[in-house]
Amino acid sequence: MPICYSWTLLLCLLFSQLANASMLSRDWCEYETPFFSVYTDLKVQDALFTAEKLLSFHHATSMFFAPDTLEGTSLSIVLFRYPREFSREFNLSKFVGVMQPSFQKHLLLLAAGEKGKEYMHVPFHEYAHYIIRSRLKRPVARWLEEGLAQYLSTLQIEAPGIANIGEINRRRLLVSFLETKHQDWREILDVNILKTPANDLQSQYDVSWGLVHYLVHGSPGGVQKDSLLKISDLLERVNRGEDAFQAYLKIAMIDEDELESALYGYLTEDQELLRFRFDTHDELVLERGCLDRIDKHLLLASSVTEFNAKRSEDILTRLNRFHPNNHRVLAVLSDVTRRKTDLSRKYAAKAYEINPDVAETNVALASALIRVCVEVQDTTCNQLLSQAKRLYSRALELEPKRVDAAFGLGILYLNEGKAADALDYLLVSHQHAPWSARVNGHLGETYRQLGQFAKAAEYLKIAVHWETDELRREGMLEVLALVEKHEREE
Repeated sequence: MPICYSWTLLLCLLFSQLANASMLSRDWCEYETPFFSVYTDLKVQDALFTAEKLLSFHHATSMFFAPDTLEGTSLSIVLFRYPREFSREFNLSKFVGVMQPSFQKHLLLLAAGEKGKEYMHVPFHEYAHYIIRSRLKRPVARWLEEGLAQYLSTLQIEAPGIANIGEINRRRLLVSFLETKHQDWREILDVNILKTPANDLQSQYDVSWGLVHYLVHGSPGGVQKDSLLKISDLLERVNRGEDAFQAYLKIAMIDEDELESALYGYLTEDQELLRFRFDTHDELVLERGCLDRIDKHLLLASSVTEFNAKRSEDILTRLNRFHPNNHRVLAVLSDVTRRKTDLSRKYAAKAYEINPDVAETNVALASALIRVCVEVQDTTCNQLLSQAKRLYSRALELEPKRVDAAFGLGILYLNEGKAADALDYLLVSHQHAPWSARVNGHLGETYRQLGQFAKAAEYLKIAVHWETDELRREGMLEVLALVEKHEREE
């Protein structure tokens, strides 16, 4: 706070307010490409620079990510001007980038870094997560996804159509490698993230980075122009259902017993960068103007809600005071307050009353009614769930690609014991979100009810691996045990 003297008090107070202006007081503008949209409060030249680099990254990586993008997926990038604002809004102290997958729209949530060689490190890392999640029909192992994201984040655009990749923090990776040396590879790579301290996870991710780097730069054949195709080969094998580590060993042409000494020797030596050309395209980053007050607040509140629900609710509650009859604000408020069941239902009901002819309000009210049923567990549940089913069906009529409505219908049919009806809706959900633990878990239960135990086990194993809620994970493990017992008895 600057020191204010009486004769300039008014001007000084005004200056203080401007100096401490929050992200909500600045303009947030949209920049569009054919593959993603960027929403940011950065200055125009900085926003364009970042979006253009991400567009080049998209094209540079497409050459070794052979699987096609899943139909219906889209991406929004929310880019904060200041890391300290990002940390405060998201209530995160150690991260300045998050990839948040979704049925409808994936989000990359980022903070701009200092200009320099590593300016695009975090954006490239998080965009790599999006590419991996959106181009594969089944999720890859965590170690492989993190290793690939870390490796791809080192990509540098030298000129249009020319890039290099493979810069490595050799000292850091060696320290992590030595901390895990002599452990079984499965013990290093397949850690339970729910029960593993952050420092141990860092070692795992560093070793994973080293493994990916060795695959491309160090395995037999050396660094060649087609070395990056090894990444494509690995992902295609995983996409077909092969174990990620076994597929890795085959492509690297090395035995598991030899890998430790080979990787250690590799990390003690200097490594050369891989320089390559990629196809350039004529797409431009288009300025779409700045968001109005409602869209800006909805964007920012929706971005932070999974990490800081209180902050999100505060933003939307104030917005609702000024716009009490905006169905979009009320629908998002219903989702943000979902842990306050009665309040969430109140917001959703009002949103639906104002505009029942949009998918958003139908989904909001259906979801709120299901949460009420789960909480009360009484005779009103049948009526609530029947109403929710009608609302989800109406949402799909209004917006056929509303995947969250299809997922909701699938769960409701499954709850009624109508597994055959549930299957179609859940398969639609899985097509758009093969990475989702919940989708895989419900699909596993569906196939169990249908007596298809091999398929049930396949989906349940994926769900158990990716589930981050310990209670849900324990429930999935119990179902998986029943399925495996039936498999043995057949």
